[in-house]
Amino acid sequence: MTETVFEAREYKESIRENKLLHSLLYGLSKTLEEEIQPGMGYSALSRVGTHMIQYLGRYGFKPIESEDPYERIMHLCRFYTDEGMVRKIYLKRDNGGIKPEFTG
Repeated sequence: MTETVFEAREYKESIRENKLLHSLLYGLSKTLEEEIQPGMGYSALSRVGTHMIQYLGRYGFKPIESEDPYERIMHLCRFYTDEGMVRKIYLKRDNGGIKPEFTG
């Protein structure tokens, strides 16, 4: 298992305190888990991810061209912490896939 830790230099507390944003993200993730027909979940998640990446472009995010999903996720995690959007991310990779754990 590989574990990578990203930590913010300047964490913005106000983002953490945005309960509306957190509730929206929670609702979205639960809806995708529960309401998507079997086999459709990946395409729905892919579309959500594409729109998120486009939105983050407003804040300077530039996706990298890589065939390795772990490398793309590491790049995104680095952006989140560099911009102070999250305090710390633990990124674990094993045979079962990639599992990010966000704090703050």
